[in-house]
Amino acid sequence: MDQKQIYDIIKACNIFSKLDDAEIIQLAKLVQIIELAPGSTLCHQGDMSRDAYIVAAGKLVASTLSKDKEKVVGNIIAGEIVGEMSLLSKQPRSLTITAKTYAVLLMIPYTDFYYFWHESPSVLQKMVEVVVSRTHELITLLEKPKRYKYIGILPANEKVNISQFIKKIKRSLVPDGDVLVIDNADFDNADSAIKLLNSYEDKSNYIVYPITNNKPQTLAKLTQYAEKLIVIGEAGSSQKLSSNTLELLHTTQATSHENPDLVLLYKKLDQIPHDTKSWLQQADFFRHHHIYLNKPTDFQRLIRFINGTATGLVLSGGGSKGWAEVGAIKAILEANIPIDAIGGVSSGSVIAGIFALATDYNQFLSDCDYISKKTMKSISLFKLVLPVISILSANPGTAALQEKFGQQQIEDLPLPYFCVSYNITTDEEVIHDRGLLWQAARASSSIPGILPPVVIDGNLHIDGGVSNNLPVNVMRELLGNSGKIIAIALSPCQTRPPGDYNFPPTLSLWETILIKCRLRPKYKIPNFLNTFIYSLLAGATQMHKSNCVAADILIIPPVEQYPILHKKRADYKKITDLGYKAAKQALKNHKND
Repeated sequence: MDQKQIYDIIKACNIFSKLDDAEIIQLAKLVQIIELAPGSTLCHQGDMSRDAYIVAAGKLVASTLSKDKEKVVGNIIAGEIVGEMSLLSKQPRSLTITAKTYAVLLMIPYTDFYYFWHESPSVLQKMVEVVVSRTHELITLLEKPKRYKYIGILPANEKVNISQFIKKIKRSLVPDGDVLVIDNADFDNADSAIKLLNSYEDKSNYIVYPITNNKPQTLAKLTQYAEKLIVIGEAGSSQKLSSNTLELLHTTQATSHENPDLVLLYKKLDQIPHDTKSWLQQADFFRHHHIYLNKPTDFQRLIRFINGTATGLVLSGGGSKGWAEVGAIKAILEANIPIDAIGGVSSGSVIAGIFALATDYNQFLSDCDYISKKTMKSISLFKLVLPVISILSANPGTAALQEKFGQQQIEDLPLPYFCVSYNITTDEEVIHDRGLLWQAARASSSIPGILPPVVIDGNLHIDGGVSNNLPVNVMRELLGNSGKIIAIALSPCQTRPPGDYNFPPTLSLWETILIKCRLRPKYKIPNFLNTFIYSLLAGATQMHKSNCVAADILIIPPVEQYPILHKKRADYKKITDLGYKAAKQALKNHKND
């Protein structure tokens, strides 16, 4: 690279845009050329190095570590600079910078630059003006959801033909939409492949392209260039990732900082997802999708995940108040809002599981009614047991879950699903997105002391509502930074039992009998089970409030007057209607905003 090329690169760099030609020529004499291999790290967050770098060729990825979790901030492409803040200040590196592809950089050593700006003080002022402007732009950018522009489609093995998948996804696109699908992957070489992809840079927000080529170098380049990878497997055929695919995944995971998605294709509508776990055990996948080739709605759902418009529904716990969620779901469906993923806690975990399996709303309603009848039979004096681990047996409700859900595995559900329980053995919240559906839902709804905890791998799991009664944060992890979350909270964004009570601080057995027989009308006492449950949920109040705020659409049915364990079935229709009306109003308000 000669001085003229270096001059042109510096002049095109935004931060040096206000320098005159003489200053750029002087700066060009200071730079050193360095090369980075894919996956190699330029600098780590917290480093005190103060050199700056201009990307001459290739692509870097910037990430930050927060709460022991790495988050990708964005990509750095040719013409952009890295480390200008460290160059101008004594602050440590704020980001970790890694080479996503082979990259050529122009390094500006701090010591040389220090003398340069002291000889030409106006240079520093010009650069500071640009840095301030860029910082403002960066803050604005970070407030927006992160989205991926280049999305690579990688076959799981040699037996997978992704051409049909590419054709189907193209047909499912909205005309003039923001997703562009390239169906010709016959690139001459790696350079021509990247050149072609770059030519589409300004033509669409999302560029989907197949990674199929007989040349290893081209395959590696296409894989590394993808900001998001989707691996395509065929259900019913070989359920193994090829060694080549595994190697490509290993390479890209070292540079992309996010795991790929898995798509399993089904050629026939009567094929039932089975043994998905054998796929998931082979690599670390971010999400997985079951897609039927002859089902356009499946492809439309996948496109929504690709372009960041997927909708996730979160159902809170609330016992019998859960009927309000059933009504709210009816309103959501009537508004033609697709539910692309669903999750819940406690009673919400059961309702979410029923919805994920149901073929239509009528079946969903019928199954909710069946399980509700059986569950309420568990809350009975006839189901009292010696209080060794709980006061009730939970037998009818558990049997109903086992009957309706059978051996259904969560990972085999047609929709992404999760539920939350609390592991009191390890003292941590557990997200169930794999394993037996009935067991996970039963664990998520195991009210401590009332119903027996569920034993999973030797650990005790109780109702997830004690730690997180509206897991919007979990859905956000599933959808990523983009996408819309609808949350149904069966209590206001605080946990409290309703009503004004009046009774003395001490009560004898005889007094409580008189009160229950309504022979002490001046006293008003709360329901024991409700008070117990509200007390359990009190510890999750702050999390509940945060998740209420984090939801894009929050639905709060006015069901405070109904007990959590309400056994009057005649009121279930009223509760359902309240949920329906609350959802209609919330959706209307959101549309008008």
